Amino acid sequence: MRTRGEGGLEKIGHIWYFTFYNLKGKQVRRSSKSRLKSVAIEMLQQAQKELRKGTESTSARKTKYEDIRRILVDDYLSSGRPSWTARKS
Repeated sequence: MRTRGEGGLEKIGHIWYFTFYNLKGKQVRRSSKSRLKSVAIEMLQQAQKELRKGTESTSARKTKYEDIRRILVDDYLSSGRPSWTARKS
C-alpha cells in the first residue's frame, strides 16, 4: 500500500491513470494506456524511481522547441552537411 505523497492511481473509463508530483512540485497525471492496474502501478513506481534519482521521467517532461532544435542542429553538423548559412542560400 502506498502512503501519502507516493502518488496515486485512478481509473477513468476502462483505463488506469497514475498521478505523482514532479521535481517542481506540480501534480502530473499520466495514462498507463492499459486496462490493467498492475501496469499503472509499475509505471508509477518507475516515475518515482526516476524522481528519487533527481531526474524527471521522459513521459512526464514535455519536449520543448529548444531541445528539438538543438538535437536537429547537432545531427545536421555531425553528419558533415554544409553549414546552415551555405544551405540557406
